[in-house]
Amino acid sequence: MTSTQVALTLRLLVDAVELVVENSGPGPLRVWDRENSWGWRSLELEVSPDADGDWIRLVPRERIWTRNLPVAVEIAPGGRHSFVVRGGSDSEWDAVERVGHLRHQRMRVRGSLRIPPSAEAEEHRVFVGEVTSPVYVSDPPHGWL
Repeated sequence: MTSTQVALTLRLLVDAVELVVENSGPGPLRVWDRENSWGWRSLELEVSPDADGDWIRLVPRERIWTRNLPVAVEIAPGGRHSFVVRGGSDSEWDAVERVGHLRHQRMRVRGSLRIPPSAEAEEHRVFVGEVTSPVYVSDPPHGWL
């Protein structure tokens, strides 16, 4: 599976971000589920205050895993799978304070799916690579942060 056969889109909800992985390839696509250490930080956001500004990267907060197994989600050809990352007062994003000054400004937002090579990815036939969503514009308030 190549990154040209994987697409990522996002939907900015009131208090969360929905990242949708779509499989346009001829065979099944496997990506890490977020409920394990392999997949937890595979989804990222980048925000920027304007068209010429630098991107600020946000990743999910570190988490302690008391039970951790490499589990993947399989997406059929032509199918899609949604991942929801909470924002607001119970935000899953790390270092949200770095973008706090943007809460009342229009901003650009894009998402990324990044899965590095690993023995587990090879064993479970998980897609390895990076896919970035189109850029979206978000008007305040940004409760999804």
